[in-house]
Amino acid sequence: MPKQPVKKAMKTKTTPYDVAEQLRTPEEMAAYLDAWLEEAPDDASGIARALGDIARAKGMTQVAKDAVAEPGKSVPRTQRGSETELCNGAESGACLGGQASR
Repeated sequence: MPKQPVKKAMKTKTTPYDVAEQLRTPEEMAAYLDAWLEEAPDDASGIARALGDIARAKGMTQVAKDAVAEPGKSVPRTQRGSETELCNGAESGACLGGQASR
């Protein structure tokens, strides 16, 4: 009896998810924190993580507002550790920093 070829399992492609990218308004941020407090009121690390998510979301929201309010002003595009990539709001792709332009 001939051997059947072994089928290799296909790898699932995933992308990182950051809830801070979804929290755009103060109401959404408050609802997110309320959900954490309701679902896991004794989970101090989870609540701290939620507060960190909200802090990052506020930072992202402010960067977006600055870019719209003052086109042409350099605003942070991404932050990786201590490295910040600066981009000119008027020219997409014109970035300074450790990363090549995207």
